[in-house]
Amino acid sequence: MKKKSIKATLKVLLLTIFYLPFLASMPSNSGSGIVPESSMRINAFTIAFLKQEAASGAQNLVASPVSAYSDLALSYVASRGDTRRALARAMHFPEDNETLEHDLNGLRRVFAGSEPGPGVDIQSAESVWLDGTYAQFSRQYLREIDRLGAGSAHVVSFGEKEKTSNEINAWVFQKTHGRIAGSVEPGDFQSRSQPGVIDEPGLVSVNAIYFRGEWKSRFVSRDTAKRTFYTSGGTGVEVPMMHQSSPFLYSENENFKFLEMPYEGSLYSMLVLLSKEHSDPQAMPAAVTPDVVVNLKKSAFPRLVDVLFPRFVIHGNGNVKSIPSNMGADLAFDRNKADFQGMIVPRLEASRVYLSSVRHDVWMEVGEEGTEASAVTASVHYTVGCSAEEPPMPAEFHADHPFLYFIVNDSSRSILFAGWIGNPAELEK
Repeated sequence: MKKKSIKATLKVLLLTIFYLPFLASMPSNSGSGIVPESSMRINAFTIAFLKQEAASGAQNLVASPVSAYSDLALSYVASRGDTRRALARAMHFPEDNETLEHDLNGLRRVFAGSEPGPGVDIQSAESVWLDGTYAQFSRQYLREIDRLGAGSAHVVSFGEKEKTSNEINAWVFQKTHGRIAGSVEPGDFQSRSQPGVIDEPGLVSVNAIYFRGEWKSRFVSRDTAKRTFYTSGGTGVEVPMMHQSSPFLYSENENFKFLEMPYEGSLYSMLVLLSKEHSDPQAMPAAVTPDVVVNLKKSAFPRLVDVLFPRFVIHGNGNVKSIPSNMGADLAFDRNKADFQGMIVPRLEASRVYLSSVRHDVWMEVGEEGTEASAVTASVHYTVGCSAEEPPMPAEFHADHPFLYFIVNDSSRSILFAGWIGNPAELEK
């Protein structure tokens, strides 16, 4: 069997830039089928994230809310007062830092210890980059970020814009296996100081997730052909559509058809929710809650499914500051009201910290590749659940119109990646 392309590859980067408004002329002003609770929190944020992104009008979306959750946790542990309460509501963070640290470290152990096999590779990494030119970062905060898995902080000077951006981008390049080469630019560390007020970048936190998985039941390249995909407006566009008839877990409710396509090792899966009404992709998240996804998965049973699924490569990048802000955490971005006093030792030169931007970069490729052994295993799984005398008619799951997708870790039930496809023809441009 000839295997060249990677069947499913995803990389994600979340970048958060903090500015420290160093008020040089003002005094400091402090202001089993059961989903684990940690996964419930992450998944609730994922659905809320998708609903906020629906307002963007994007026909196609790829994101890793778990990366956003993990990255902004590095901010939350230092937050206080109203800022902390707003972040907790928006991000579905637990009340105390210890629970948050336990949740994220548990998820990290799942990634590191799952031994998914040769067909799957998953890695996650965090880093924090600190400039102590004006700020004195508290020892407690440095201990907190270490407990959250970010390790020792990188000490840099954001005044050396090109050097620092090159260092961060080199880290990003390595952790995403070369898929995301340039995340920051020297201009991202531009001074905002004005007479009497020193306003300079002080901290950058980065979260990167890399995932590569081969389908347990592969699509065969010769069966891929140009077929019509119908957008929500009814327009037909010709795109490469993969095809197979194989046993999968399948269910449906009044709004969606549900399909689970496992990756090698059966520890990770893609869950697909196909709109029954050819809905606009931005309208679909309104009909989805974490319970909807869980119930569709619980009610799914193995049956032969005739699957059409588009082959695509999708990129997502940009400043997603509006997501946590619109979800009620706008205080965190307010230079005069944000309260992250747990980060620094307040003093005249550095009296307050606020969140400046949140950048999200994602790359995903979905293609045919898998292994023959996986296809055989899937066939065995099918024969266990179906009658040899009278096999049922195949269910039809033709993803030739808008659908939602989720990449999940099956043991923790956590959603790693999520998004929708509303017009794959746009991805070919």
